[in-house]
Amino acid sequence: MTEIGIPCWTDHREALQVGSCGRVDEENFELAVLDVCDRPVPAGQVGEFAVRPRHPWTTMQGYLGMPEQTVQAWRNLWFHTGDCGYVDQSGAVYFVDRAKERIRRRAENISASDIEAAALLHPDIVESAAVGVDSGFEGDDDILLCVVPRPGVSMDYLALLRFLMAQLPHFMMPRFLCQMTALPRTVTGKLQRVSVKNTALSLELWDRKREGVNLRDLMDRPNAAEDARPAV
Repeated sequence: MTEIGIPCWTDHREALQVGSCGRVDEENFELAVLDVCDRPVPAGQVGEFAVRPRHPWTTMQGYLGMPEQTVQAWRNLWFHTGDCGYVDQSGAVYFVDRAKERIRRRAENISASDIEAAALLHPDIVESAAVGVDSGFEGDDDILLCVVPRPGVSMDYLALLRFLMAQLPHFMMPRFLCQMTALPRTVTGKLQRVSVKNTALSLELWDRKREGVNLRDLMDRPNAAEDARPAV
């Protein structure tokens, strides 16, 4: 990061670890993985990366003309990077996603990328994006999953829910689903999550609560959702 330099590096004399950012440059930096209350988390658990230098004047001192942002970033004497990940037992560092892209659900800090990866395992899905939407409770989100199916495929949302239940814990299951023809991206291919959310909310979303779909019933009795539907 521009603010802190390069706190992690890879020694190419060692075997590469797939997915790892390398190891902390412990001669020049300290790295902590923190929960939402700034408490360190155990090895292997995802949290926000926080960094501080071991030598003076080697990182930025603040954002020019933005004292409040400086205090927020440097709270509790650690620079909070906004990046989330974990450090394994061997000391290897792994990036997961940006803190602002995580979804807060029932006291769980959920990785949008984990939900998206699970959806992409479905043979009919070519793109996916998970975002948090207002649940009506302060500080809590409902999960909206947008998917782009293969050309000519119309998603069966109940079947998709059953598929996701085999991949995800119950608290990561989306409430809302929608189908899109393409996901908005930048010219470099980065997913534009705000645009995804705004576009999806302008569409008619499939809502499992409105449809009377109970996850526990769906797990115990695969046809429960169809049984709950009113006759027409």
